[in-house]
Amino acid sequence: PLATPLRPLPRPDVAQIAAILASDEAIRPQLLGQIYLDVGWTRLAEEQFAIARERGSLTQAAEAYSAYAQLLNGDVGVALARLHDLALAAPDDPRPRILLALGRLAVHDAQAALTELQEARRLAPNDPDVLLALGEWHTAQRDYPAAAAAYAEALRVAPAAMRGAYALALAQYHLKTSLQICEKGLPAATEAVARLPKNAQSWSALAHARLACGDIAGARDAAALAQTLDPA
Repeated sequence: PLATPLRPLPRPDVAQIAAILASDEAIRPQLLGQIYLDVGWTRLAEEQFAIARERGSLTQAAEAYSAYAQLLNGDVGVALARLHDLALAAPDDPRPRILLALGRLAVHDAQAALTELQEARRLAPNDPDVLLALGEWHTAQRDYPAAAAAYAEALRVAPAAMRGAYALALAQYHLKTSLQICEKGLPAATEAVARLPKNAQSWSALAHARLACGDIAGARDAAALAQTLDPA
């Protein structure tokens, strides 16, 4: 999901990059910045956002992503102030509050992060990105069942066109925590590959889930597909 750099992937999806490179040049830096932020390439993300800002094409939402990248790159005070100002400037938009909450969480201010998430959820109770951020908050508090429930709810309410990304996030959560991999992680990974058949990370998640659940042959097949889609 674009709004939540919660599950950095090892590499950007090749199909996404190809689509962005074929897109309108005016919006390309902003889109690249968001993709780079999703995969944890925060320096590159900040550079792309700066290009978009210079061209006057950086939207308010992308300004929030830019500030979050700035925070991850170590400029914490300035970034949090930017996110706070963006949240005040758009009181009906949950997006800046989601990222401000993640920023507060990054500096271990759990109560302030929760306050922002509660307001974001009031604004958009069925926004799956709010729920993913809430799952991250619960993870930081080591309340893993509550975190898993939030990730599952994010998948449940996600638009059909986006379910693959949220299924992948849920699968990766269960793999990361080693909790309920066979009961919850494997079905999520299976849905992820069904909806994102050309996404290497989906097949990699399925390979790991199958291996954890004792399906050695199935894990080998899924890993081979992941390798084919992303041989690097």
